[in-house]
Amino acid sequence: MDQGSTGLQNDIQEIRRIVEKNNAMLISIQRRARMSILFSSLKWVILIGLSLGAFYFLKPYIETATGAYTDLKDLIIPR
Repeated sequence: MDQGSTGLQNDIQEIRRIVEKNNAMLISIQRRARMSILFSSLKWVILIGLSLGAFYFLKPYIETATGAYTDLKDLIIPR
């Protein structure tokens, strides 16, 4: 009986070691997934911010170009 319980305890310790290793891997995967979501969100915020900033910076040039186009259109096709 003593030999059987020793084998059983060894098996339990081996299972415990494997479970702890799996738990550490799952925590690592979860951490990476959270970081991926964070950086992806940050990337989109930066891209949208840069787009709006570029539009704000280029707005006077766009208005000038549309005004010139409207004036040219009025010259070619009078109302």
